[in-house]
Amino acid sequence: MPISGALTCGWLILACFAWQCMPAPKSSEKVIQANLVGMETALNAGEMQEVAAYFAPEAIMIDRDGLIAANREQILTYWQQYPIQAGRWSFELIEVTESADRAHELADRHDIPDWRRYLQKVDTMPVYYALGQSTLLHQFGGESYPSSVLFIQIWQKKSHGNTRIVVDCFTRKE
Repeated sequence: MPISGALTCGWLILACFAWQCMPAPKSSEKVIQANLVGMETALNAGEMQEVAAYFAPEAIMIDRDGLIAANREQILTYWQQYPIQAGRWSFELIEVTESADRAHELADRHDIPDWRRYLQKVDTMPVYYALGQSTLLHQFGGESYPSSVLFIQIWQKKSHGNTRIVVDCFTRKE
């Protein structure tokens, strides 16, 4: 085997070993990622009722100006008011943490609104804080307008076994 082939083979073996040694994503991260993909698919299909189903009945939505929605029905109404160009919503999950302190640090760093004044505590554990970015293409008057936000969502495993959003707070990217 030529030297270059041996080096390539050695690098491949090293890469495979390193890949196997990398920690697998936490199960909470996998669940949240799967839910975000489900939300993205539903919204891109125009299924706003299905999008709203990813929120707990008592969920709240907050932006820089304050409380937008105080329950799942209001969140559904919020989503129904936007004409979304089909197939044009995407998420990027940046970090998932179980630490409220870490979530507040991320929110402060990214100028995401503080949800604590609206929600004193989440009633059951465990909860997961997800930092991500969402990009959406709106349609108004025949024109397309992109909108990107950074968000922190608080996800909670509910008694029926599904993990749902209880808090969704976001800030528009400039």
